[in-house]
Amino acid sequence: MWGSDIEVNVYTTNDLYETVPSAQATKRVYNIRIQKAIPMQSFTAATVLKEANTTSTITVGAPYTISTPPLKGKIVIVCEDRNGVEYVSREFDPGYSTNVMNLYLSWDIPHLMFKIQTRWVGYEWPYIENGFKLQIEFQDLHEDPAQCEFRSGTQTPLTGGNPNTGVIFESLTTRPYGQNLMFEPVPMEMLFHDAAKPQVLVKVKGIDGVCPNFNCDYLYSEPTAVITAQSLSGLTVAITGTDLPLTNFKVRFANTECGSAVTVTPGAGSVDISCDLLLPPAAGSWNVELTDSSGLIPVASNVPAISVALTVSSVSPSTDLNQLGGDLLTITGTGFDTKSASTTVTVSDGTTCDIVSTTSTSLQCIPSGFDLSNDDYTVPRVLTVTVNTVENNDRSV
Repeated sequence: MWGSDIEVNVYTTNDLYETVPSAQATKRVYNIRIQKAIPMQSFTAATVLKEANTTSTITVGAPYTISTPPLKGKIVIVCEDRNGVEYVSREFDPGYSTNVMNLYLSWDIPHLMFKIQTRWVGYEWPYIENGFKLQIEFQDLHEDPAQCEFRSGTQTPLTGGNPNTGVIFESLTTRPYGQNLMFEPVPMEMLFHDAAKPQVLVKVKGIDGVCPNFNCDYLYSEPTAVITAQSLSGLTVAITGTDLPLTNFKVRFANTECGSAVTVTPGAGSVDISCDLLLPPAAGSWNVELTDSSGLIPVASNVPAISVALTVSSVSPSTDLNQLGGDLLTITGTGFDTKSASTTVTVSDGTTCDIVSTTSTSLQCIPSGFDLSNDDYTVPRVLTVTVNTVENNDRSV
């Protein structure tokens, strides 16, 4: 009947439909129930065929009970990690196989990947349209997990159930986390490889990566090359050193680098390298950075760093500024850094000027608003530009 089993109960009654022993009964009542919730009446008409020679009167009553609405829609499984962050699975139909559910949980709840299994348990509801119970089992999880929960889907909500209460979700821990744990024969934290070299360790979503061929090692090597002298003239950087590379190297200085025109002059026991920077260097105290395939070549400890000055040649506009801020100031000069994070601009009354853009020769900023308590507009206020801790306060606004 409609893809459902039925349940039949037989009662013996008198003419008033009061239950009486069968010897005193004048009526026999058959109460038929379908076991599966359906969105309609169980039947609207029925025909009963009497057995030949019977004198009984048979009547069929209209159904007086309509089933609760069947469950329809999708659900999600929600689990928290140890930090209380909720991870929500994608929506799925309760009728999906547990293999599909396990796959979704592995995709969407990373801290339980490969450590969680689902299976159907119990037979309290003969059909999934009436209700369902799913058990979540944790495997190889060496901590007390938070309670996972069923929730209704948001795109396709789960509907049905008791009209007075709606769908009811219940979560229960059947076996609490305890101290008597069974570990795998050799726990992961006890596995190691007797490597003679340090290994690169990788984790993906909290899961340790394994180097299958044990080729993830690295070694530090003591550099033989060293820079013994360095200088800057205009845009030209010159360095001298021992065992410096002759090819396949890169020269950087003060947050810029050299172009392709590089001169290498090998000498007796030393190498001279000179090149022109692509951009003017930023203000600060710097060492030349020479790198080859083995990494950065050190500068000898007795070699002084190169100082680059910061100059400010103009500020525009510098007068008739809005006391509430908002003017776009353009500051020109040399020693500016293309990395705006290393640059600040302040006014002597405490006003900050928010950096908008920077180049090697100019920067733009917007004042946040001047001190309103100081209404003397005739006194210029000193503008301080700081680049890599080098300050310049030659200009005022």
